Amino acid sequence: MKDITSKLELMKDKFEKGLDRLQKVVPIYFRRGALPLLTFGIILGSSLSCGGGKKPTTPHQPRTNSPPVIEITNIDALNDQANITWAGYDSDGKIIKYQIGIDNQTDIELPPQKTDFTYTMLSFGEHEFRIEAFDDSLSSSGIKKERFGIEGPQVGKIAFQFLLKDSWDSSAFGIIDAAGTNFKQLTPFRTEGYYDCALSRDRTKVAFSSKEPGENFISLHTVNSDGSGITRVTNVDYDCRSPSWSPDGSQIVSSSWWYGLKIVNSDGSDLKTIPNTFSGDRSPCYSLEGKIAFLSTDEEYLNNICTINSDGSERTKLLEISAGGRLDWSPDGSKIYFDEYIGGDRDIYILDVDTKTKTRLTNGPYSNWSPTCSPDGEKILFQNTNWSHLIDKDGSNYRTYRPMQDNFYFIFPDWK
Repeated sequence: MKDITSKLELMKDKFEKGLDRLQKVVPIYFRRGALPLLTFGIILGSSLSCGGGKKPTTPHQPRTNSPPVIEITNIDALNDQANITWAGYDSDGKIIKYQIGIDNQTDIELPPQKTDFTYTMLSFGEHEFRIEAFDDSLSSSGIKKERFGIEGPQVGKIAFQFLLKDSWDSSAFGIIDAAGTNFKQLTPFRTEGYYDCALSRDRTKVAFSSKEPGENFISLHTVNSDGSGITRVTNVDYDCRSPSWSPDGSQIVSSSWWYGLKIVNSDGSDLKTIPNTFSGDRSPCYSLEGKIAFLSTDEEYLNNICTINSDGSERTKLLEISAGGRLDWSPDGSKIYFDEYIGGDRDIYILDVDTKTKTRLTNGPYSNWSPTCSPDGEKILFQNTNWSHLIDKDGSNYRTYRPMQDNFYFIFPDWK
């Protein structure tokens, strides 16, 4: 007991001496700005010696985010349109937007609830669709791609005049498979002077009308369908335009407006006026049987659709119309397709040759003109204020005809 008491008194004595020394030292540390360091040392030492301090905490580790997943579920391509559907999900978040695009078109953003999109006015051939999903952490699914095709008509070729979209002031003539393949430019570009063209029945030659530089009248020319052999056919002091080939390709009929309908051998020989044709007769078109349909303006300034044989016999008035442009026959010769101007717009009509009655095939909202019938008689191609369009022979299934995506705008097509 005495030993314990002695030890306690000794510890008390040491404590009092230590406290006295601490009271002398603290003002010095305080003046030197060392009090916080001293205090920290005392607290740290106490913590370590007593084992009462907390261990350093581990920094917060952010959760690992799983990116969204996207799957293209269906592409329904028909005519000039493609409806595309997809499904997206995110296992640890939510999708906030989709970004989609096709070919070289600019991408567009869609909200997360939108899981389908329809592209329209697509050209024939192969296209590539792309889609990317983003979640609420802005993680990306990566770009998912899928290719699909738009199939065009599989019958025949089409000759036409075309303008490049980046150069609307110049044009040329060209030819292409109806399906949108094997495009060939046939003539050089010009800023003016080209008018209309016609494809021969065997699809080996194109006749076109052109006003040559420095000349006052429109003349006929031919070119092979591979672009070779441009040949001048007429060189007279009146216009020859709106050409159409005879069924065997040996002759070309054209309009001179003031001097009736003209017919000439394809090599340029034996140019003559078709008997029983007059001023105001224009837009001639050969049928497969050799009958010529044309527009005529009579003495009372009425416009009529008429037919005549190439020797001038059997001139027949079929139908009076308000105003019209181009004509084309059905392959069997029973119908004539034409455009008529009524009420501010042009539309496509079909004339039954036997009954002399007409049926309207299009109904705006834009003007439609220059109809041409497919070789199998199943479809009608025509020019429109916005691109060119196709319909079935009964006027159904109206759709855009774009043989090449965004490259050119073509006019005055002739389908054989």
